[in-house]
Amino acid sequence: MTTLPERESAFEAKFAHDEEARFLVMARRDKLFAGWVADHLDLDGPTRAGLVASVLAVGNDARHDELLLGIAERILVAQGRPVIRVDLVAALVGCAGQAQRSIGGSTTG
Repeated sequence: MTTLPERESAFEAKFAHDEEARFLVMARRDKLFAGWVADHLDLDGPTRAGLVASVLAVGNDARHDELLLGIAERILVAQGRPVIRVDLVAALVGCAGQAQRSIGGSTTG
């Protein structure tokens, strides 16, 4: 039988692992999404890297996804590539699925 401190320690370790996996999946998703935007603008090299860096610099707060979508929308529109917001959301969701598969971590709470 396990003791209460052992169970508490195991719970904390699982929580830390799940949070790390969630962070890695979200970071991977954001990078894939930035790549999706760059592909729509036919960017490569330093310009592509700059776009990815600007997307990855978005703060990690409750409005993260909304900020990410807003940046992508502004960049695309500024380059004469207007998009429908639901297309951006669909791309973000697709990138999330791809990130989840590539990282393989659990993001369920």
